[in-house]
Amino acid sequence: MKKGINLIELIIAIVVLAVAVAPLLVTLADLTYRGTQGELLYQAVIVGRDKLEDLLSMNFDDINLCSDAATCIYSDSVKGYRRNVTVRYVDPDASAPSCDGEICPLDNYVSYVTNYKRIDVEVFHNLINTTLHFSAVVCSTHAPD
Repeated sequence: MKKGINLIELIIAIVVLAVAVAPLLVTLADLTYRGTQGELLYQAVIVGRDKLEDLLSMNFDDINLCSDAATCIYSDSVKGYRRNVTVRYVDPDASAPSCDGEICPLDNYVSYVTNYKRIDVEVFHNLINTTLHFSAVVCSTHAPD
């Protein structure tokens, strides 16, 4: 009996490993990508909610209107995420279709002063394929001027 490995056995082992390792590496790369995407989305939720909570903690009159996110004083960048903010008056009493899942009375942006301001925060990152949207409506306790 000979001990050790002959050349044919070594070549067969290398071929088997080469065939088995390629799919494992593809699977590992996919799992790493999916894990990274989940972490980036989770961070995006935290960053977006943080900005919305900051604005909601302000007094109604202190929240400045800004309909263009590019020039809005509240828009900023945090940890590679871009937060675009718009603040506009809405009028739920204006004629609008009822809520059908896409359009609601609180989507009625108006140019006149009301007791309601809608805050929209969009968060995106260049490694995420989607933009996250956060919205809230704040109400004043006194009549508009």
